[in-house]
Amino acid sequence: MNAQATLQQLRDLRLEGMACSYESILQLPTHNIPKVKLSKLRFSASLEELSYSNERDLSKEQIAQMADCSFIDRAENIRISGATGAGKSFLACALGIRPV
Repeated sequence: MNAQATLQQLRDLRLEGMACSYESILQLPTHNIPKVKLSKLRFSASLEELSYSNERDLSKEQIAQMADCSFIDRAENIRISGATGAGKSFLACALGIRPV
């Protein structure tokens, strides 16, 4: 569910206080959003910083599929594997920090 749909649902349920709080959180820069601060992710990464190359076996299409987080609605997991230093943690952090 996207942010606007969540806001509308909160308003439909007459939860104006929660809607106002949620809306104010959405206005914050990504690195200041409470869930991001509490998660204590190792890297302050973004999906735009990822490098795509043949040896990394990473495509923009794969990242776009993961970035929409539809796997969560389907109750699927993501497994990130690769050699040491390949950027697995960076990718995981970028997905975790991505804008709401």
